[in-house]
This record gives sequence, structure tokens and C-alpha cells, in this order.
Amino acid sequence: MSLPTFVEPLAAATSSEGSSEAGAASTGALAKLITWNILADGPGLALSSKHDYCPLDLREWPKRVQRILAALTSFNADLVCLQECSAAAFDEDLRPGLGGDALPPPNALAPPPTDADGLAGFHWSAFLPTEAQRERALTSATGLAIFVRPSVWEPVAAKAVLFSSLVDDARHSGRLREKLRSQGDGALLLLVRCRASGQRLLLVNTHLFWDPHWPHVKACQAELCCSAARAFLLEHAGAPPPGAPPPALALCGDFNSVPHLQPAFLPEAQRALLPAAGARSAEWAHSASAVYALLSTGETPAHHPEHPDSFGSADPPPPPPPPPGADADATKPRKRAKHERRLLGPLRHELGLRDAYAGALAPGPLPLTTRADDFAGTLDYIWLDERARVRQVLQMPYPLERPEELGQIPDALWPSDHLPLGVQLQLQPVAVAEVAEVAPGVAEVEDVEQPCTAAAAVASRRWPSGRPAP
Repeated sequence: MSLPTFVEPLAAATSSEGSSEAGAASTGALAKLITWNILADGPGLALSSKHDYCPLDLREWPKRVQRILAALTSFNADLVCLQECSAAAFDEDLRPGLGGDALPPPNALAPPPTDADGLAGFHWSAFLPTEAQRERALTSATGLAIFVRPSVWEPVAAKAVLFSSLVDDARHSGRLREKLRSQGDGALLLLVRCRASGQRLLLVNTHLFWDPHWPHVKACQAELCCSAARAFLLEHAGAPPPGAPPPALALCGDFNSVPHLQPAFLPEAQRALLPAAGARSAEWAHSASAVYALLSTGETPAHHPEHPDSFGSADPPPPPPPPPGADADATKPRKRAKHERRLLGPLRHELGLRDAYAGALAPGPLPLTTRADDFAGTLDYIWLDERARVRQVLQMPYPLERPEELGQIPDALWPSDHLPLGVQLQLQPVAVAEVAEVAPGVAEVEDVEQPCTAAAAVASRRWPSGRPAP
């Protein structure tokens, strides 16, 4: 079996509106983006008994890393986000294997232009804010890394955050706060600029908490991740050059959350409050998981079963807020009992994200991005904002209508238990009016649709892909 290839999404192929958008955006900067959980090495990870269905020699790092490098090289991507990438694997294998001696040193921002091919690497251990956090990241078996083709995209600014450091004492409380603070999950943010057009893109690479019994913790982490991305975008919205439009956003990684609600992981008392499975329609308000609802719609209401205010409660979940104009007594805040837990309220973000794969290969989200002996489903995503358009997506190595045909991974073809996802995205040209709105007082830009000349070379590149996740 060969690696998958990139194809046009169904929406672009069947929508006349999509065709008109394609023409309007034909001059925006192009980039091929891959995200992949590469399955970290070690006895509790790739070498654990969980993966005993795969021969041990196929799971040993020296052989696996060669297959990982071969797959990533064949994709010929400009931007690569990796999860479960330890600092040692980054320094000793992945950075040398994907880059070259002529490339800038690791973690170097604003390097001079180069004609050298290859990918420059950035590991989150270099960008965490405290020495203690950086030391822990350097010795961890997992981690986050981003690789960039510096001949096309200039790395401008970077930041790494631990979600535990973003917990708000005024908002998060009790066991939820303790659980959030005890986890080492986070995000690596990297701002890049197209050398030819000047258009910018913020890459956010993340990996959320793994345990399916804590969906409310993952939902809070997703909100914290979005808050970090928004803060970074605002910080760099009006950055040089003068009049530059705000960056586009690509949020990707292993979110350890399926698209749909999983009642099996709700406490028994709470499951009893849900409608019977046969009575739930596709339009049921809570058919999406809390993480997927938050990222795709911008909000997870407090009465969602996986929301922290409702999760684990044997009482009916808090009702939605009263409509505008409701009786004053009905909207009057109720005094909280002395030992009553503090409610979080709706989880929200304002990034305007969409699942790049939703409807691209088949109706709805992907059916699976990982298949092991104990689980098969979709955990990995690429989320884009309105400034980035999907031109192509990487096919999956299974028929979309028969995902069960994908065997357990890792295997002889796939070196990880996750499949890689990929898009060819195109940054949307921004009108002068929009630039003026973002940066008032800045002189008008003469050419608002500058082509990225490197985009033609990128578009002509050949690349396949496909990979698994835990």
C-alpha cells in the first residue's frame, strides 16, 4: 500500500460559490501543512503492551524514525506540526533528518533569507517562559515541535505555554482547578510570514489531556488554548510591516477528543439523565463533544453534559440563560451556598474556526485518525480561521464509508498509532478597508493581492500522506 495523496475537497469541487472564491483567492500565499502525532518512544508509549499487536522491531525507534522521516519527506510540506516529539528525538533525529547544514540553527527566529531546501525546526522546550518548565520539557518523553521551510516562510515570533499556567483562580475552582494545574499539556505558537507576499500565518500546535474520563478538563484546555492563540494574535495584529493585515490562524494537533459526545465516559448518575440512544436525533443539542462544539461553534454551553458545570452532576444540568427581556426576578442571580461549587459559565472563543476536514472527503468530520487495539476514532484535527482557505486535503488510507478497513496501527506501513492530516491552504487576500480597520491611520497599501511567487513552486510539489494516533 502506498501513501495517500492530496485531493481537492468535495466542497470546492461541487460548490459554485467555492469556485468563485477560488478565483478571488488565486493570488494568496500557498502552504502545505501537515500535523502528526508521531507516537513517542519508550516503554509506556510505543513499546507498551498496548501495541503488542505490532511486532516489536517495527516499534523500536531507530527503525520507526526512518519511516517517519521518509513519510514527512515525501509529503514535501512547508509547515509541519508534530506531537509526542521529545527534545532528544528533535535534536538527534528529526531536525537533522528534515533540515540540513545550510539551514538556520534550531529555534532561530527571523533568519536571513536562504535558498537552501529543507525544514528548520522549533521545539517548545526553547520557548516555555520559566527555566523549570524548560528543564522538564527537555527531559520529557513527549513534546511539541514545528518545522518550517525557511526559503518560503520566515519564522517571526514564537511562544510556548502550559495550560496549567493559564488557570484562572477567579474562574476555575475545586477539583477542576487542581486537575488542570496537575497536567503538563500545552501549546507551541509560531508566527510565520510568506517571504514573497508578506502575508502572515499563526501556527498553533497542541496536544490535550489523554484520558476520556475527563472530557470537561479537555474542554477547559481547549478554551485556554484558544485564549492563548487570541492573545498572541492581538499582540502581533499590527506588527511590522506597517499596514500588514492580521495573521491567519491554523490550530492543529491531537485534541484527544472525538467529534461526538461519549456517554459511556459520563458518570452513571449523569448518563441516566440523557435521552435514550434511540431518542437522540442528529440535531440533538449535545450530539457534539464539548471540545468539538467549542472549536466548531465558538461556545460550549454550561448545560452541555461534558461541560465542567454539568459533568458528574446527578442533578439536571444548569438551564441555558433566560432570553433577553425575561422577567427581572427570573434573571436575578441566585445567592450561592457557602460550600456550593463555583460555576464556570459557557466556554467560549472568538477565533471563528472550522474543521478543515469536515465535509472535505465525506459528509461530516473524519471517521477516524487513529486505530489501536482498544480504540478507533478521530482525535486529530486541523482548524482554520476565515483568512485561510482549504485548497486540498490529504486523503485517508481507508475508504471513508468503510473506515474499519484500516487495520491497527502502527504497522509495517505506518510508524505511529495516529494518521497524519494535511491541507494545502491559501491565505486570503485582504482588502485595503480591512487593513485600515485593523491599523487605523496607516497609509493605504497599493497592492492588496500580492502573489506569493514561491506558492507556484509549492503548488507543483508532489506529496502523499496518512498516519495513526493513540
